[in-house]
Amino acid sequence: MIRFAPTMDANGRRPGFYLVLCALALCMPGCVRAQSLTLALSGNLVTWTNATGNPLTPGSATNNGSAPVVVTTAWTNLNPGQNGNLSVWSYFSSATAALAHLSACGAGCPNIPSSAVEMRVNGGPLSPVNQTGPFGAAGAARQVFAVRISGSNKTGVEVDTLALNINLSTLPGLPADSYSGTLFIQAQAVP
Repeated sequence: MIRFAPTMDANGRRPGFYLVLCALALCMPGCVRAQSLTLALSGNLVTWTNATGNPLTPGSATNNGSAPVVVTTAWTNLNPGQNGNLSVWSYFSSATAALAHLSACGAGCPNIPSSAVEMRVNGGPLSPVNQTGPFGAAGAARQVFAVRISGSNKTGVEVDTLALNINLSTLPGLPADSYSGTLFIQAQAVP
């Protein structure tokens, strides 16, 4: 049996304790890393006008937006234990008036609901903005992107192209007017 006697310096202190303390202090900067999550949009204005050659046609299911919106989501050092899921959502603040009429046409003037706004993500099928998500009004959201964060993808970039269409097949009597609304796009990382 071999025993190791604790070593002490001339003042009776144990240098092993200080070595462990120094080793922990040197390790800490590498263990604690800043997390970041950013979302950037390009082409963030979509219109339906005569000037852009795509006016809204009441009763038509095909009213394509003037240009796509590119959403770039970037994340760095997300902790899988703290941030299990990363998702990007698009949403309106109202399900019944995603695009509200701007004229003073009186009571009963119709708005364009979020369910009539359709989104094509990365060339996929058109889907209405009618889900309930973590942001916006109930029935006024659409998930753009979702990924489970693990050790291998705690840092990454996702680029999604959104093409918008307004399906007015259920609004054949939509009056000529100016309609305006904001489609919000937000990312979140949650356990």
